[in-house]
Amino acid sequence: MQTGRIKSAGIARYFEEIFISQVVGANKPSIEFFNRCFSKIEDFKKEETIIIGDSLSSDIAGGIAAGIHTCWFNPHGAPMPSDNKPDFTVKALDEIPTLLEALQNETV
Repeated sequence: MQTGRIKSAGIARYFEEIFISQVVGANKPSIEFFNRCFSKIEDFKKEETIIIGDSLSSDIAGGIAAGIHTCWFNPHGAPMPSDNKPDFTVKALDEIPTLLEALQNETV
């Protein structure tokens, strides 16, 4: 399912690696998931990493615990939580390229 979403959004070209828990072999928010991902990235830098996900309890909480940027995919405009606050929020997948370009240029 995730691979199809990534393909339809046209965002794969912005990533060197995309990690999906079923492929990685560990589930979010487990730090094991993040450590497995981080270990596969040459010259890994947390400050240059972002997790984009729709689950506050796994994607965003896990990203916060792992010390990386977080982006909540919130297509239905759910209220911002009082805990597990993401760094960024997008309502549509087509907002992601602009966010990533701004992050790359450090303008957000």
